[in-house]
Amino acid sequence: MGDAIEIHVASKGDLPVASIITLRFRDTVVYKYGCSDAAWNHLGATPLLFWRAIERAQSSGANEFDLGRSDLHNQGLITFKDRWASQRTELTYRRFPGRPHVISGDGRARKIAGFILRFMPDPLLTLAEKLIYPHVG
Repeated sequence: MGDAIEIHVASKGDLPVASIITLRFRDTVVYKYGCSDAAWNHLGATPLLFWRAIERAQSSGANEFDLGRSDLHNQGLITFKDRWASQRTELTYRRFPGRPHVISGDGRARKIAGFILRFMPDPLLTLAEKLIYPHVG
């Protein structure tokens, strides 16, 4: 993904305590993923990473910083994003075909797939991810 992806990490000494991943498309930077060690949340590392990512996006010519999707049931994340004076928009998903295919039975297919993926070489795993992710992510 080259320059389109950035990983931002905050550390306390040598210990990483929070990180976020941003993606850029044209003049928009999108927050995609984040994580933090809850034991260090009192340091405010995640808000600092957001602030720095927004500054970096602005200085590189981006006109928009998109805080990304939030599951309606993740009230903590929604509240965090609301505190950045974000503007909510509703996303409507359409799937083709209309009904998703569900693997039924005793879960053997899922177990077999998991076993195969564990031993798959990295290049094949990357290819499988590119083929599968658009349909499940």
